Parts: sequence; C-alpha cells; structure tokens
Amino acid sequence: MKTNIEDYDIMQNKETKVVRQAINSDEQMQKSLALLGILAISRKSLKEGKFTPIDEAFIEIGEKILESHVR
Repeated sequence: MKTNIEDYDIMQNKETKVVRQAINSDEQMQKSLALLGILAISRKSLKEGKFTPIDEAFIEIGEKILESHVR
C-alpha cells in the first residue's frame, strides 16, 4: 500500500529541519488554519462593531429573495 507523504523543510534557529507529513493530514491542517483565520476576523469584526444583528440579517435576506422572485 502506497502512502502519500511529503517532506517539508522548516527553518528553526537557523537550522533546517525536515518534517514528513501525510498529504491528507496537510490538507486537514490547511482547512483548520483557514477556519481559525475566519474566526479571528469574525472576533475582530465583533469587537469593532462591524456586524449586522441576526434579525436584521434575516430581514435583508428575505427582501433579496422576494426581489429575485419579482424579476
């Protein structure tokens, strides 16, 4: 059985380290990092007051749906 493993060179304290990682594991890590990034942006938006309350958001969505059916 063939495993899909890739080598990564990582610099740490001016030394190169080689890390071996399965491709599917790498893909999962990339997805997790992307989700963490989205959470960080969301948290920042909340702190800055840059959000739409849920009730207003649903009203806007409903209006857009109605507009699309009128055309």
